[in-house]
Amino acid sequence: MRIAVTGAGLAGVTTAYELARDGHEVIVYERHGSIAAEGSFAPACVLAPGLWLAHAAVSGLGGLDRVPAKPSAWPWVWQRWRSARQPAHGARLACLRDLAQLSLERLQAIEAAHQLEHEHHAGVMALMRAPGHAARARGLLAKHASMNLPVRWLSAEEARAIEPGLSPTLPLHGALYWPTGQTANGRQFAHALKTEALRLGARFQFQQEVTRLTPAAGGARHQVELQAERSSTDLGESGLGVSSTGATTIADEGPQTFDAVVLCSAEAASRLLAGPARPRIAWGHVHSVTAPRHIATEASETFGPRSAVLDPAAGITVGRMGDRLRVAGGAAFGTAPTRPSEPVLARLFAALEETFPGATRTARAQPWVGRQSQLVDGLPAVGRAQAAGLWLNIGHGPNAWAQTTACAQLLADQLAGRPAVFDCTTIDPARLR
Repeated sequence: MRIAVTGAGLAGVTTAYELARDGHEVIVYERHGSIAAEGSFAPACVLAPGLWLAHAAVSGLGGLDRVPAKPSAWPWVWQRWRSARQPAHGARLACLRDLAQLSLERLQAIEAAHQLEHEHHAGVMALMRAPGHAARARGLLAKHASMNLPVRWLSAEEARAIEPGLSPTLPLHGALYWPTGQTANGRQFAHALKTEALRLGARFQFQQEVTRLTPAAGGARHQVELQAERSSTDLGESGLGVSSTGATTIADEGPQTFDAVVLCSAEAASRLLAGPARPRIAWGHVHSVTAPRHIATEASETFGPRSAVLDPAAGITVGRMGDRLRVAGGAAFGTAPTRPSEPVLARLFAALEETFPGATRTARAQPWVGRQSQLVDGLPAVGRAQAAGLWLNIGHGPNAWAQTTACAQLLADQLAGRPAVFDCTTIDPARLR
């Protein structure tokens, strides 16, 4: 089949790879000048099946983080919290576990098949800084023991042994630990996987935005009308620009006809779909700071984390990426600022210093703020849209690294008519109508 993919973030690149691997003719349309230029640029990329346990232990909201929201977003947030108290919420948590586990297995298979070079480290730890949070975390572990989550409880002493860079004065009453979890440089992975997708025949059309979707003759095929727009910036891994040699086209090719169109951009889905087919999306944003790790000559492992450390009470995630650290936080629902907020960045630096004192060289830090989309039940929408020929792979939000490789594989299976590895009903877009 000839398939168009809109958006070249983590979801779009992984989808393009899986579809090209199945032998389809794939063309990816991205309005910016490079891949992962928006929400996938510099978020915390953490993968741990059952990570919602950490947020549930601290927030008490059934796996939902306590995220600030502007008044305009309060009705949506209220529905989000209500969804955590519905009988189906247990099935949603199991789905989050399954997506993360499948993503981990698919990532490992892709890395082994192509020897992809990208920064990643094993191990994810969630700190419990209050006695009540620790008690709740242990209770949740016992309650959900039947889910066989790959997580174990650590005492404060055990946690400090695994992460010796933790501040000795940080209040700590234990931690949840995922030995097989991981943190990674998601954008670096996306660049490496794009190269493999190109080798399989996929094409990437940058600085082009899909402006309209109209049914072609017979209604079974869809015509995609494109409008070329030259991007004002082309941000790369360091913010200095990345070459897209051999993959960039900025000329308007005019209307194109495809057998299927996969919307991997929530913004595009919101803009291009109408009526019942349009999913209700809530927009939020998150900040991050990426900075060189402070390395001492004789004690290189005493500064910063060895892998990924979450502090749910402080609302931050600190992840190791080679010789750099990334601290992410300041998540909120509502319109994203056009540039990183200085007060939020100051809070991130303060929380990082409290957790891992002296971990980074802040003078060389790279700040970032990006939009994230979420659906009301916290799950992605993956599968056939209401309109013929249209498919969705959106709504990953803060879980993009833990879901996109799995969702891309599941979508490719559906398009090929193969049986899925698990029941996709929970993430079917039809549930949102």
